[in-house]
Amino acid sequence: MESSSKRRLTADELPHRIENFPLAQKLESRQNISNILTVLGIAIAVIGGLILIGGPSSIRVGWNGPTLWEMILLNPGPIFSIGVMLLVAGSQITPSVIQEVQTYVDEHFVLVNEPGVPAEEGVMTWQIVPGGHLDLVFVSLAELSEAEQQS
Repeated sequence: MESSSKRRLTADELPHRIENFPLAQKLESRQNISNILTVLGIAIAVIGGLILIGGPSSIRVGWNGPTLWEMILLNPGPIFSIGVMLLVAGSQITPSVIQEVQTYVDEHFVLVNEPGVPAEEGVMTWQIVPGGHLDLVFVSLAELSEAEQQS
């Protein structure tokens, strides 16, 4: 059911910019955190995996107990697992904000053709522009099918 309070945009009016969109800054910061966790997770998983595959067959530990490096060599499995957990955590940070932005766009805008009937020749999507702005853009169905065929 279409709400009459939605702003009606035609393909000719797109791209439409929403200045200083509050969720844009939230999404950008979450993407930065996600990127950091992903890089850190990959590095730790690679170290743990390489030690697991090609690590030493024996390790001598002194009377004072193992050093940090000796602990890593003794336990490469948990190190690898920590790296994978960081990768998973990094991938779970941004989807909720992406859903919030999509919900905002769906609740406030609708793509119509000239007579005001919902458009069927394309879809309206969005992209975050640096500086905290949101751009609503038009993507034709021909472009969508072409992109699906290439992938």
